[in-house]
Amino acid sequence: MTHLYFEDAEVGSIRRAGPYLVSKDEIIQFAKQYDPLPRHIDEEAAARSIFGGLTASSAHTFAVFISLTTKLQPRLHVLAGMGFDELRLPNAVRPGDELDLETTVLSLRPCHCGTVSCSRWRVRELIDQTRFSFKATLEKGIK
Repeated sequence: MTHLYFEDAEVGSIRRAGPYLVSKDEIIQFAKQYDPLPRHIDEEAAARSIFGGLTASSAHTFAVFISLTTKLQPRLHVLAGMGFDELRLPNAVRPGDELDLETTVLSLRPCHCGTVSCSRWRVRELIDQTRFSFKATLEKGIK
């Protein structure tokens, strides 16, 4: 498996992974275990909520993001996550959504602990509607 190291990354470069199909059963199963709110596990209660239907929890959306990061090629050689900024969930993830991941390198710099990159990450429905986005600061490995 090929890894993307600090020296290989370029500001402005974009990488994508996906799609990931979110099913109704997966939303309910995940929520029953980790976030058992009615809007995530009960279709009738969800229909009466402000969302007007079943939605994935934010924890589930983050889990999908993590799953998609393992499919990026080349795979990031990350030593540690140093922070997430500007975290947004502007649109709910719903059954049948096909999600993909897009990451754009915003900056690269050496630091006292090694090297650091800042990237914009977006999990979006394939019709290009953002479901989850943030900026991440990561310590990356060097060759």
